[in-house]
Amino acid sequence: MELSEHKKRFYAGVLPSRPNTWEVDDIFVQLEELDETTMEALLSHVGAIWPVSHSLCFSYLTSGVKALDLFSTDLLGEWVRQILGLYERKGLLGARQFMADVDRSFLGPMRGEAGVAFEEISARMVHYMRGISGRSFDFAVAPLPSTDTGTIFLPEFLDIFPGKQNNIFLYKLLVSLQWGHVGSRIFSDVFSLGNVKQKLFSRYPDRQLSVDLFSVLQFIKVFRHLELEFPGLIRQGRELCVRLIKKIAPTDGKKEKCVALQNLLMQCVRIDGSSDGVSICARHTGWEKVDDPWELVVWDVLPEIYATFFKLPGSYTLGSAALLLGEFDFARAGETIRLRREEEKGKFVAMLAGFLEQQGALQNEKSEGGNVPNSLQENLLLLM
Repeated sequence: MELSEHKKRFYAGVLPSRPNTWEVDDIFVQLEELDETTMEALLSHVGAIWPVSHSLCFSYLTSGVKALDLFSTDLLGEWVRQILGLYERKGLLGARQFMADVDRSFLGPMRGEAGVAFEEISARMVHYMRGISGRSFDFAVAPLPSTDTGTIFLPEFLDIFPGKQNNIFLYKLLVSLQWGHVGSRIFSDVFSLGNVKQKLFSRYPDRQLSVDLFSVLQFIKVFRHLELEFPGLIRQGRELCVRLIKKIAPTDGKKEKCVALQNLLMQCVRIDGSSDGVSICARHTGWEKVDDPWELVVWDVLPEIYATFFKLPGSYTLGSAALLLGEFDFARAGETIRLRREEEKGKFVAMLAGFLEQQGALQNEKSEGGNVPNSLQENLLLLM
């Protein structure tokens, strides 16, 4: 069949819509390289996709040309099913991202490879967080783990390890670390500093180094707490942490700073051979005498650690270890804390107003003359 005939069938299949001719022409130029059978198979799904989204359909045809170099037309129906499912959940951008990486997003899971999308396990993580924290967190996607104390942000997809179960467990570990940061009160402590928080790292000549070292020390603090609270979690996740820390790499010929950073983290996650399994990270930071990890004050240790690292030659890239350290957006967390406190204050005032109104009504009932002072107004004024 001539290309023009395929084009006529396309127009007939999308009636009563009248797509731009130039847009259709551009797509069919790409379809020319397909053989007759493959083109027929690709166009056969237009009727299912076009009513959902015209833009999605055009993206499907464009991506389909490349995708069919990687899999046979027998899998096309399943590919379309997943595209439509993603479009429903994540919109056009999510569907396009899926189509752009066919090998990882579509074929990889079929081969039983390691990658796992957070969406696959998000429900499990919601229940897990309720179990360990007694409260609910929202979840959202971001390149690096972080939290604003109400929402935990995690990577959309993890394929760091060759085993899928390890990647699933890594999500669990990352969620636990972010919950630990909230539990450590680092965000509420910084929020209480007000304008001072803007100068937390400005005193350091190498600001990025100070931020990285702060993140390392905060990780050590939370890791120690998780060791005490959830020893099974840490026992299972320790080796994964070691493998991630080894991904820290020098970016020039000088390795001293990179090696020192690895050693600082390794001192935290490795076991020193003691029977109780307590890590030796505390001895490295001078925190060995502190029984409760929440008593550790990162800001007190940071200047000395920074001074030591600043003198070392070389530079580094965190690589996959950045997942363990995450990132700290104190401004975003501060706004969430402020809004939550305002909401809690409003609820308290409303509850107290209801109580005082009931008390005022009782007093009025007991008053013979009805000239009892308006205690509700008086008490509410005291709250302002």
